[in-house]
Amino acid sequence: MRLALGRLRDRPVLLALAAIILVGGALRLWLMVRWRPAFTGYPDSGIYLLDARGGPFYDPLRIGGYGLYLRWFHDLIRDDLSSPILAQHLMGMGSGVLLFGAVRRLAVPAWLALIPAAAILLGGAEIFVEHAVLSEGVYILGLCGGLYALVRAAAGGTSPRAAAAWAALGSLALALSTTVRLAGIFVLGVAAIHLLAYGGATWRARVASTAAAAVVAAVVLIGFQAYHEAKTGRWGFTRAGVYNLYGRVAPWADCSKFTPPAGTRQLCDDRPVEERPAHDAYLFADSPLVRAYGPPTAVPPEGAAAQISSFSRAAILGQPGAYVSAVGRELLRVVDPSVTSRPGGRRDGEGLGPDEFATKLLDPYNDVNIIPITASHFSTRGVLREDIGALQAYERATRPPPLLMALLIALAAVAPFSVPRAVRRGSVLLSLTALVMLTTPVVTNVYDWRYVIPALGPLAAAAALGGWAVGAAARRRLQRGGGLAERIGRR
Repeated sequence: MRLALGRLRDRPVLLALAAIILVGGALRLWLMVRWRPAFTGYPDSGIYLLDARGGPFYDPLRIGGYGLYLRWFHDLIRDDLSSPILAQHLMGMGSGVLLFGAVRRLAVPAWLALIPAAAILLGGAEIFVEHAVLSEGVYILGLCGGLYALVRAAAGGTSPRAAAAWAALGSLALALSTTVRLAGIFVLGVAAIHLLAYGGATWRARVASTAAAAVVAAVVLIGFQAYHEAKTGRWGFTRAGVYNLYGRVAPWADCSKFTPPAGTRQLCDDRPVEERPAHDAYLFADSPLVRAYGPPTAVPPEGAAAQISSFSRAAILGQPGAYVSAVGRELLRVVDPSVTSRPGGRRDGEGLGPDEFATKLLDPYNDVNIIPITASHFSTRGVLREDIGALQAYERATRPPPLLMALLIALAAVAPFSVPRAVRRGSVLLSLTALVMLTTPVVTNVYDWRYVIPALGPLAAAAALGGWAVGAAARRRLQRGGGLAERIGRR
C-alpha cells in the first residue's frame, strides 16, 4: 500500500521528468539535423581527431581517453562521426536521469530532483558541448554515474556487501571519466572522503567500501598509465600535461623572489608582471617554456616534465601570496566571466568565457581546417552547416548569470550544514563535488567555461538541497514568529 501511494505521489514528478527528457531530446535532434556531423571549431577537436586517427596518445598534452573513445567507436561500431556525437547526446540525457536518480534517493521532496535533471537535459551549454568533438560529453556521464552509485553506497539500510559493490561501481565510473578528463581525479578524492564518512553503518563497512573503491580506481588508473607507457615509453597520464601547471605560475613567477631548481632558470620570464600575458600564451606562443622544450604539440625531451614540475612547485612555495592572489582573481571568473584576472585589465592568454567558447565551437577557420582531418578517418555522410541562430540564442539564454551563479555556489556551500541529518551524506557528496570541480581547474591550470560546464549539474543538485533546507528553516522561523504574535495578541 505504501509503495502504491509513493508511486502515486511521484507520478507528477515523473511526468515532469518525461517532459524535460522530451524537450531535451528535441533540442538535441534539432541541432543534429541542422549542423552535421559535429562542432569542430574548437582547436582541441582537431587534436582529438588526430589522436583517433594517428593512434593512442598522439597528443602529448591532453589525456588520451577521449581519443581512444573516438578510435574504438570508429573501429568497433561505425565509422560515421555523427554516430559518436549521437552517443554523446544520449550520454548527456542519461546523465540528467542519473543525477535525478541520485537526488531522488535522498529524503527530500521528489520535485527537487527535477532541478539538476533540467540543468543537464535543458542546459544549452551542455547540449552544445555534447555536439562538439570534445571530451566533456563522455566525462559528464562518468561523473553522474559515479555520483549516483556513491549515493546508493551511502544509503541507509544498505548491506555492507551492497555498499561495497556500489562504491566499487561508482569508483569505476569516476576512474574511467578521469581517463577522459584528468580533473576527474579530484572527484575520486571526494569519493574517498564520502565513503570513509558515510559508506556504511559501521567503521568496518566504511573501510571496506573505501577499500573496494580504491582498488578499482587503482586498477583503472595504473592500467591506463601502463598502457600509456607501453605506447609512448613514458609513465604517466600524459607526456606534456605539466605544461598547464607552468602556465598557472608563469604570469606572476619572479625568479628574484625564489630560487629556481637546478637546470630550470631558462623558464624564468624577465618581463615585468604587468607586461606578461596569461596562461595560454605561455603554452601556445613564444615563451620561455616553448623556447626551452618546444610547443605542447611536440614531445618534450626526456626529463623536461620533471624540471617544469619542480620549477612550478618552487614558484608556488616561494611566492605563496602571489599564487593565492592569482588564483583568487581568476576564481572570480567562475561567478562573472567578464572579470579579467590580469593586472591592468589585459585579457591575452586568458581562458575562454561563455561567449568566446560558444563562438569558438563554430570557428570557421578551425572548422575548415579540421574537416579534412575528419574526412581522413571518419565518414561524415556529408557536412551540413545550416542556420542555428535560434539554438545559439537558447544557449545564451540558459547560461547562469553572475548573480544566479553566486547564489548557486552559496547555497551549495551551506547545504551540508543546513540539511537534515538524513540528507547530509548526499549533500556533502554533491556540494564537495561541485565546489571541487569549479575550483581545481583554476588552482592547477586556468579558468575556462569549458571546465565549468561539467560542474553545472552537480552544482544545481547541491544548490537545490541548500535552497530547500534554507527555505524550510525560514518557514519554521516565520511560523514560530506567527505563533508568538498570536499568543501576544490573545493577552
